[in-house]
Amino acid sequence: MIFLNPAILFGLLAASIPVIIHLFNLRKLKKIEFSTLTFLKELQKNKIRKIKLKQWILLALRVLIILFVVMAFARPALQSMQIGGTTSAAKTTAIFILDDTFSMSVVDQKGSYFNQAKEIIKQVLSQLQEGDEVGLILVSNPKGENKLTSNLSEFVKNIDQLVLSFASGDLNSAITKASQIISESKNFNKEIYVLSDFQKNKITKENLNNDLSELLNEGIRLYSFDLSDKDVFNLSVDELKINNQIFEKDKPVSFSITISNNSKQDVSNAVVSLFINDERAAQKSFDVSTGQSTIVEIEAIPKTNGFIDVVAEIETDEIEQDNKRFASLFIPEKISVGLFAENQNDLTYVDLALQTAGQEKYQIERKSLNQLTSQQLNKYQTIIISANTIASGIEQVKNFVQNGGGVILFPSSNQDAARLNQLYSQLGLRISSSFVGKVNSTDLKIKFDKTDFNHPVFQNIFQNDDKKKYESPELNAYYKLTSSGNQLISLVDGSSFLSEHKIGKGKIFVFNSSPVLSWSDFPIKSIFAPLINKSVAYLSSKERDENIFSRW
Repeated sequence: MIFLNPAILFGLLAASIPVIIHLFNLRKLKKIEFSTLTFLKELQKNKIRKIKLKQWILLALRVLIILFVVMAFARPALQSMQIGGTTSAAKTTAIFILDDTFSMSVVDQKGSYFNQAKEIIKQVLSQLQEGDEVGLILVSNPKGENKLTSNLSEFVKNIDQLVLSFASGDLNSAITKASQIISESKNFNKEIYVLSDFQKNKITKENLNNDLSELLNEGIRLYSFDLSDKDVFNLSVDELKINNQIFEKDKPVSFSITISNNSKQDVSNAVVSLFINDERAAQKSFDVSTGQSTIVEIEAIPKTNGFIDVVAEIETDEIEQDNKRFASLFIPEKISVGLFAENQNDLTYVDLALQTAGQEKYQIERKSLNQLTSQQLNKYQTIIISANTIASGIEQVKNFVQNGGGVILFPSSNQDAARLNQLYSQLGLRISSSFVGKVNSTDLKIKFDKTDFNHPVFQNIFQNDDKKKYESPELNAYYKLTSSGNQLISLVDGSSFLSEHKIGKGKIFVFNSSPVLSWSDFPIKSIFAPLINKSVAYLSSKERDENIFSRW
């Protein structure tokens, strides 16, 4: 037999207290004879013996109660037992659930919690016998390879080689996994040992009761070792979120940093810093109450192109591993753009708008529409098409979008609603159109109605975000589009001027008017050039999820 909490055995000394009290009560008293009390001597001797027997029984019960209470807190456990007169000991299956998350790096006078946990495991292993089975489940990866082994010496070596993990996890999943493994064992003794600091974010009583009540039957003994013995001051950066979808050199990028206070004290005027390529780019103070989280909004300006590393970091505390979070973003040195048109003059103003950003931003190739089939479209990040129909190359365009490419689609300057509707259908766009107005006419002058200023294409497009106003163009010829996509700009008749459609990994921007002066004065309005440039930048951006690392 072993005791899981042998220090409590010192409490056995308390069993002597009833004995001492009893001995004090046995002190001989001075006898004084009274003639009037002589009749007491006639008491029967057997009654006196009964009284003394009751006193001894009461003394024994008091001593046993203290002994049993102390033994219960000492938690005795059988190393082995005999069954039905057999000569061999019953075998044991022991599974150790080791919390290897970074909170176990806290150090007290006995060393780090993690090293203390490993020593406890080795102490328990020393009590096992040959033929017993053991297993290990790490809280950071409860679904990892978990096999039982009888090679205790090799198991100890593996324990010694363990290091803290930067991954998170929960004890509930680990205990569930351990219960499933141990229930399949044929050994008589089944034991699960949980070694952790039992932080709230790792286990909740509600989940434990709901998920494990059936798995942990009477045949499985569960032992827990709470290694935390002090209040730890700890703040953690839980998430670093990039809010922008368009990344440009020397343009601000917005970040949201989620910070939690895992301590038992409120924190005020703490500081979080944002580093871009190892240089501090921004800094902001924050307050957070105990047990709560806060989101810090912060902006920084990337100064270079290419892959950019972003780090959010708070000041040092007792658990340093959760003080940082990482993200990355990519700003291409040049965006490769392909211009394809039925009539080359249809994209003249679009070409000029792109050139206003400077030659260092874009690599532009101008092609006729019938050259689509001869081009490797994956060399472009965005293609701009002005056409009512694509006779050959429609499959290449669809594959380009499906694989993450961006397309800006203008109608041709040659009016043809039937062919345009067919093109929309071929691209998988649920759009119907009918032509309105007259080319080269001033009879109709329809203007913009609503603009979705929350869309990324309108970020940083205005010098003053509080005055998001611009002069609306006047359209004398356009296609009245009924679209199921995301409407970015609408006309006063309720139809869509610009809409966004997501197909596969890519997107398509659909304009309802040809970008020529015979259809509208849109190409010469102040909004035209920035909208075209922002649209190309937005459509050239990859899915942001690939670039975020919210956890270690």
